[in-house]
Formats: sequence, C-alpha cells, structure tokens
Amino acid sequence: MSSSDSDKESLAEQPEKIAEEQPEEPQEKALSHKERRKQRRAEALAKEKPEADTEQSSEQKEDSEKTEKVESRPQRSAYAVWIGNLSFKTTRERLFEWISANIQESEDVITRINMPKGQRAHEHNKGFAYVDITTEDIMNKVIAQSENNLDGRKLLIKSASDFGGRPKPQLPEGVSNENDLSKFSKKILSSQQNKPNPTLFFGNLSFETTEESIKSWLISNAEKLHTRQKQQQKVDQESKLDVGVKRIRLGTFPDSGKCKGWCFIDFKNTTQATSALCDSHNHRMYGRDLVVQFGQDRSEQKKRKYDKEAEKEDTNERPDNRKPKRAKPGAALANAQRSEKASGAINQPSAGIVEDLVGKATGINVTQKIEEQNKLSEYAHNINDSQWKLLVENSNQDNVWLILITSGKQDEFERLLKESFNNLAEETRDDDNIKLGRADYGNDIRSLSTRWLLFQVPIYVFTDDNGRTLRFMSPYHYTPSSTNLRKLLLEKGYKALPIWDSEFSYEGKYARYMDVYTNLSVYLHSKLDVIPSIVWYIGIASASSSLLKWMHKDDKKNLARQKGSAEKDNASAHTRSKTAVK
Repeated sequence: MSSSDSDKESLAEQPEKIAEEQPEEPQEKALSHKERRKQRRAEALAKEKPEADTEQSSEQKEDSEKTEKVESRPQRSAYAVWIGNLSFKTTRERLFEWISANIQESEDVITRINMPKGQRAHEHNKGFAYVDITTEDIMNKVIAQSENNLDGRKLLIKSASDFGGRPKPQLPEGVSNENDLSKFSKKILSSQQNKPNPTLFFGNLSFETTEESIKSWLISNAEKLHTRQKQQQKVDQESKLDVGVKRIRLGTFPDSGKCKGWCFIDFKNTTQATSALCDSHNHRMYGRDLVVQFGQDRSEQKKRKYDKEAEKEDTNERPDNRKPKRAKPGAALANAQRSEKASGAINQPSAGIVEDLVGKATGINVTQKIEEQNKLSEYAHNINDSQWKLLVENSNQDNVWLILITSGKQDEFERLLKESFNNLAEETRDDDNIKLGRADYGNDIRSLSTRWLLFQVPIYVFTDDNGRTLRFMSPYHYTPSSTNLRKLLLEKGYKALPIWDSEFSYEGKYARYMDVYTNLSVYLHSKLDVIPSIVWYIGIASASSSLLKWMHKDDKKNLARQKGSAEKDNASAHTRSKTAVK
C-alpha cells in the first residue's frame, strides 16, 4: 500500500471522529400557533410587572402629596360669599384689601379667597370669586357692599349658597324684613321694569302741578308715614324725617310753562326713593291716580346711547372720509348792528304791538318763545371777552372747551343749534373735563371776534390748551345734534379739524400787531357807541350831501358853457339862413 492511499484513508476517517466528538444539539419541539401566542403573552407579562410596580409607587407618592396639600389648606367656612362682575385686572390681593377696607374689620376675618384664573395671560380672574368669612355678621357686612365700585366695575355680592339672580331690591326705611312689607309694597316692587335707583318717574300729573306743590306734597305724605311708623315702633322715636328730594325735573310746555303731566324726581339714595315708591299716598294727587315707578339709571342711558344701534340710526352724520370745511378767517370790524343796543333788543325781548296781535290771534306767547330759545342751560357758561380770560385761559389744561358762537337771529336753524347745545350740556354735566360755553357774536365777544378774524357765524370753536390752539367748525357742514357733538368730544374727533395757524394766530408772525389792532378797534367802538343813533344818521346824511355837492360843483359851469355855445350856434345859423334868402 502506498503512502498516498494511506493518506486518503486517514482523511476519510477524520470527519467521522469529529462528528463523534461534537455533542448532539437538542432538537426543538415544534409548537403550534396557539402555544406560541401563549408563550409571547407570558414573556410580555413578565416584562410589564416591574414597570407596574414602579408606577404604583409614584402614584402613591402623588396621592400622599395631594392629601398633605389639602390638609394644609384653610378649611372652608360655612359663611361664604360669591362676588361677581369682577374686572379681569382685579387680583386676589386687591380684592382682599378692598373687602377689609370697606367692612372695617381685621384681615383675619377672611379665611380664604378662591379666584379662578382667566384663560388669557393678562386675566387675573374669570369675573368671579368665592370668599370665606368667619362669622355670619361679617358675611352680611360684605353682602351689603354689593353694587359698590371696584376697579371701574359695580360688584354683585351675594351668599355662596344663593343661586338666584341679583339681590332683591332695597327695602324702604323702617322695614327690616321682606315679610314686613305690605301687599301694596310687594305688588309695586314686583311690577318694576327698571332696577332700583335714586330716580322716580311720576306720570298722569295735573297740568296745574308745579315743583313747589310736588315737594310739599311729598313732605306731607312722608310725615304721615313717619308718624305711623313711630306709632308702630318700626323706627326710633328720636329719628328725624328726611324725604331726600335732591332735584325735581318737571316736564313743561314751552309756550305756557305748565306741566306736561310727568316729572322725574332725584333722591339722595335708592333707599329713600324706594320708601317714596312704596308709600301708597304718593300714588294719588289732586284726585288723579298716578303712575309711579323707578326711572332709568342715568349712567346706563349714557352707555346705551352710543351703542351700535344708535350709530346706525344716526344717518345724518358726516362721513369719515370727508374732511370738514375750514372756516375762512377774515377781517371783522364791528358795525352798528353789533352794538349793545341792537343785541339787547334780541337778548331781552319786550312785548310790542306785533307780539300782542300775534298772541291774541294764535294764543302763542311770542316773547316767551324767544326767551326760551335764547335760554342757556345751567351746565353751560355764558362766554364774553372777560369770561373767556377768567374761565378758559385760567382753566385746567386738560379741559376741552366747545364754544358755540351764534349770530343772534331768531330762525329755525339757530333754534336747533341752541337746543342741541343745551342737550349736550345736560348729557356731559358729569364729565369734569368737558366744558361748554355760548356767546353772541353781536355783543359778547367783540374783542375775540376781531382777534380771531371771524365774519361767518354761527360757528363752533374747539380748544384744549387754555385757548391758545383754536379749531373752527361750521355747523352747516355738520348735523347740529348732541349725539354727534358728544361723540366728537369723547372720541377726540375734533382733533382732526385743522388748527388755526395763520400769520395772525396767537403763535403767528403778526400776532403782536393783531393784539394792538384789536385793542384799538375795541376802544374806538366803545367810544363811538356812546353817540346816539340819531346823531349818526344826521351826521352821515350831512356828510353824504356835502360829498355830493363837492363831486358836482363843476356841473353849473359846464351847463353855462354848453348853453352859451348853443346860443352862438343858433345865432350863426339864423344869419346864414337870412343871407340864403336874399
């Protein structure tokens, strides 16, 4: 056997030895699909078990922390109040200070304030809050502060267990419980359409009613009620009677001045107004059954007057895209019609023959109508040259002045102007920064009209810096309405008007010369006004005749020359005719 054959045999035996030396691998058992699914579920459960243990321990920690927080919070009191209509700017600290200051108690009486935060970043609350109080007496003190102002909002405060609407109307004086009200008082209070406020409306009054008769009638009825309450021991025996009448606004006819059948009475507070409303004696006067109810709150009237519906109804307002026409300044020298006598005849009318005839024929008092037309509201100022320096130039710099300059004519347009101006004064009487004034062009502002170079009236004048900056607006280009004027003042719309900044204005180049000219002009007219009118007429007639004679002084000489030349022509023609005949 050769060596090559032996090598082949050894190589053939080696795989058999290697196979014998290697251990046999265990054969995997074939599993069905069901058994494989069970196996996977068991492996998943084994993995989730330690994670569940860790989550359970974390939840236990959170629960323990919550219980600790709840135990550390102050306990909720049985005497809690709900405060609504909060401003979004009101913070928890601000509300805490306001309650403590108004009830005049220590800070310990408030145990908790729950004020949910608003959705937006700048909102400190959602408009309401819950406040826990220690005792019932202090809770009633807090509830009594309802309708008071905080950060510009009237708060609504009631018990946290009260799920009704706004609190019930204030009870009249001498009544501490609603059960003590009579059937008449309950019926009257339940039939009110407006919420309680210090104003009462009286309707179906007699035409002969006056402010004095209404006031004495109310005092007499209040004395009867006060005496009856003393007898029933509902009020203290030493208490004094206070009707609380602050103002009586009686509707009157413009021609006769008699009552129109209604009036508004403003009381000092809502309690006194409610007491007068619940008094049955105040529902009958001069044998007439009256209509007595709460009037509408004046503050709400102002807010509702300028809502979107009111703006839609006002269709006469000037469009925003048109600029108001600027009043043209020009020379304004006073004439005879601007004298005090001429204007005095208008400002202080006297009944004459024509007025008497018209009054007898139509039954209209013409003189009284003129007086009412010229009447100025008590909330506006009568402006003249001296009052301008006293009121406007020395007023607060933040004040906005609106001056109406009238021509003094008794026409329909000026009547509308004065009527709307008086209505505006009534509406803006509570605004300290808005000031109104009216002047007559012919008499009141001789110096100002000359200085401002006014020659077109009527006109509105706006100023907001002690009268140094002036803006003029013609009422012919703007509807004479108190609504439009008030909107101009509140929204600063008057600033869109052009400023009078010519060379003759207060800051102009020729301001000093205009001041000298104004003073000289006023001085001359003050001297000339002393001269009677008849002297003016005689002097003007004499001057006119003298001027005419001087202008026609050469007319006689020219006529004589023309006459002489004509005679010569006639003589020469006559001689020529004779020679021709010969």
